[in-house]
Amino acid sequence: MSVTEPEQPKDGEELQEFRGRASRGAAWVGVGHTTQQVLRLLSNLILTRLLFEEHFGLMALVSVVIMGIHLFSDIGIGAALIQNERDDRGFVDTMWTMEIVRGFTLWLVAFAIAGPVGTFYGEPILTDLIRVASITSIIEGFRSTNYKTANRNLQMRGIVMIEVGSQVIGMVVMITWASFDPTVWALVGGGLTTAVVSTIWTWMLPGPRNRLHFERRAARSLYYFGRWILL
Repeated sequence: MSVTEPEQPKDGEELQEFRGRASRGAAWVGVGHTTQQVLRLLSNLILTRLLFEEHFGLMALVSVVIMGIHLFSDIGIGAALIQNERDDRGFVDTMWTMEIVRGFTLWLVAFAIAGPVGTFYGEPILTDLIRVASITSIIEGFRSTNYKTANRNLQMRGIVMIEVGSQVIGMVVMITWASFDPTVWALVGGGLTTAVVSTIWTWMLPGPRNRLHFERRAARSLYYFGRWILL
């Protein structure tokens, strides 16, 4: 009596499927990038009519400080979620937990250096702007890891919709705020709104829900992977 082995998927079929997902993903990324640039241009054209040039200068300084802190503290959590061969809950939830810790740490650092930065530039309001705007670090730390999983699997449709949709809502908040209160806080409020909306929407992506968890083996693998990114 002979036993027929199950038919194995052909390499050609797997390659064709991967190419299809890659093509669709690239198309969504292209559409999303173009849409975001158009929205950014449109919002800037409107906001320049409502706000003073000084407001954009202050917000640029805030962005430089926050982005600098992010870059100097990048330990590759997002990259590890995408490229690591492990995708079990222990590993994923450890990465999520560490991202939350990193978000709070970044906010504390920004809060501490906001005073000296404001003094250096002679703009007392810069201190408050940095401390409030850096709350986005905490908010984004709670993003569901399904966001990275979708990126890993080239499922870009949901990612693009989240990015574009949250940008639209943030833009509406900025313009509405600036119409009634034309201050730099309109820009900060729009940024916080975008962060909140995008974070909430990541939890609507398909996949398991994250929970607080810490696994030493996962943390150790992140250390060996992320130390070169940090360097």
